[in-house]
Amino acid sequence: MNGATPEQRAAAAAGYVAYSGPFAVDELTGVLHHQVTVSLIPNWLNHTRLRHSTLDGDHLTLSATTKGADHKEAINTLVWKRAPEHTTE
Repeated sequence: MNGATPEQRAAAAAGYVAYSGPFAVDELTGVLHHQVTVSLIPNWLNHTRLRHSTLDGDHLTLSATTKGADHKEAINTLVWKRAPEHTTE
């Protein structure tokens, strides 16, 4: 964000979550165990995040229940759709 003030960068990051790392799925329960090795949220590093997962055709749904600063629970859901296969013909 070249040219952005520190306040503008902080505001942009406040509503954004990004993390990555290896994961494993318990196929019996559908729980995904995500080992966080890179994260925009520093206290997530080197911890396991649990996500409930369902796979329905080309759609993978991940969800988690979280508590906000106000101690209210929220269910966060992310739906991925498999990209179509790319052919070079």
